[in-house]
Amino acid sequence: MIVEAFIKKNVNVFILLLSFFVLWSCDIPETQEVLDGIDSTASEDTADKTVSAAEDTSSPLIRETKQGLVMGKEAEDRAYAWLGVPYAKPPVGELRWRTPQDPDPWEGVLDTVAFGSYCVQYGNFISETDPEAYGEVCGSEDCLYLNIWRPKTNEKKLPVFVFLYGGGNFLGRGDLTVYDGMNLAVKTNMITVTLNYRLATFGFFAHPAVRTGDESEDSGNFGTLDIIKMLKWLNENIKAFGGDKDNITISGQSAGALNVYSMMASPLAEGLFHRAIAFSGFPSASPMSGAEEGTGRIVNRLLKKDNYEIQGLSVINEEGMVVFDDLSDYLRSKTIEEVYDPNYSWISGVPLNGTRWINASILGIIADGYVIPKDPKILFKKGEYNHVPFIAGNTTEELKLFLPMFFFGENAEYAMIQGFDPDNPDVDINDWLNPLFRLLLDLYDPLTDVINSLFELAATDLSARGLSKHQDVYVYRFAWNDEPEPFDHYVGAGHAMDLPFVFGNFSTDPESCTRFGWSEENKENREALSDAMMTYYSQFARTGDPNPPESELPVWKPWTRRLGENERIIFDSGGPYLEKDKQIKQGRLETLARLIGL
Repeated sequence: MIVEAFIKKNVNVFILLLSFFVLWSCDIPETQEVLDGIDSTASEDTADKTVSAAEDTSSPLIRETKQGLVMGKEAEDRAYAWLGVPYAKPPVGELRWRTPQDPDPWEGVLDTVAFGSYCVQYGNFISETDPEAYGEVCGSEDCLYLNIWRPKTNEKKLPVFVFLYGGGNFLGRGDLTVYDGMNLAVKTNMITVTLNYRLATFGFFAHPAVRTGDESEDSGNFGTLDIIKMLKWLNENIKAFGGDKDNITISGQSAGALNVYSMMASPLAEGLFHRAIAFSGFPSASPMSGAEEGTGRIVNRLLKKDNYEIQGLSVINEEGMVVFDDLSDYLRSKTIEEVYDPNYSWISGVPLNGTRWINASILGIIADGYVIPKDPKILFKKGEYNHVPFIAGNTTEELKLFLPMFFFGENAEYAMIQGFDPDNPDVDINDWLNPLFRLLLDLYDPLTDVINSLFELAATDLSARGLSKHQDVYVYRFAWNDEPEPFDHYVGAGHAMDLPFVFGNFSTDPESCTRFGWSEENKENREALSDAMMTYYSQFARTGDPNPPESELPVWKPWTRRLGENERIIFDSGGPYLEKDKQIKQGRLETLARLIGL
């Protein structure tokens, strides 16, 4: 009974800890840099990007949006790309903690050939190449931009494939090399889209002081509203790029998958998308009471640091003088560094002495009653959600992305990867291993096996079980782990290792955190597997069924609710194959569902 009570009370926290972090590539475009000392003002006005109105508007690089003309670029003579396209007005100043607004229209042609700024976050091993930036405040509040790739053809009404990045909803950026949409667009004849959306305190902030009486703004789910705004923008504008607004697939990995589930749960997103894919994520939302408590700690810390207090609606100083008539004005006056105190944990309320960026999340998506009516798991059970064809799955060794950060340390792991030649592997793990963890190395595989089994049950299988009651659901597991030694063992089929296969991006650039995996020896089998995966996912985006006609690929069957009869497709080095779940595993799934009331 004690165990059952604990699981019921802590299931969301338990699952969140399993999938807390990330995206994963360290490739940073040259157009981006760490912005030290940046304040809350917009980093660049769209007028600064506008080129002459005399441009040849008949060029295929120039397309007309509701706000004005945009000019993209050719990508390796195989695709067209429009980068840094504004889908909302910069959420700065009075628009901080407000619903996203339409971008201001512009005159002439807007130059969209470089990525826009990514959203405010702490610099970290995942998204910055300079260890000196770890723990420092990076990015900008002016970050609501999207990126579009399409094949270099004149074809119209192409399916649209949107990807939402991972990172716990406190890290992430849509411009990482692993997310480059060119290969996916060209190989599958689709349009691919990535974007940035607000994170952490700027994305999920439920303090009563910033409420206006508008149900959307009062939800605190500003990052969620950004994604909905992006979908509305696509519905209004993607036709100009050759896309089909009636055939939009949303996909996401880790926290991006959580955001996919939130789109399925939100009535505000109804009709804005038509298929959904969740890579290594789970449905979850925090209660409003917990979100208010978390944001309250942030506000109290800021006031205490300034020696201010709240008196009614006003902010007063030590002498009792009113310094701000309204608490919301005070909060919007703070710089991003003041809001993101790098030495203070928003979760525990105590100073930090270690890795800082993992403490940047408050509570993430909020079950506010309007944008997210209830915890998505409850909505899925009742069938009260946006019904669309759905794929869910995970990797075989999810935890192996995270454990090396603790066994080796963040800086050591980065240095080890940068000095590794996948075609001439010469890494000795003992040279990098934290001495404190050497005695625990024998537990590495058993620990990952246990956690990964729990993750698959609690995230993928539980979601598939709930949704398959109302519709077809397709389930996969990614198992490729053919990296050169020792990374085949210590990373393997870790969290996010499937993303290079989804996008067809196997970067060996020196700054890439995945360069260790791509050797000449495994090139043929990984590229063949990537092609098969892209075939399944693009066919799903076109029709809602992942099975291509007249194909030699295994037939991917929908999930069932019958014990011992569920089949999932396995993506491995020998190619895709089907695996039937053992009845004992399905029995465990039913037990878990019963324990948490699903």
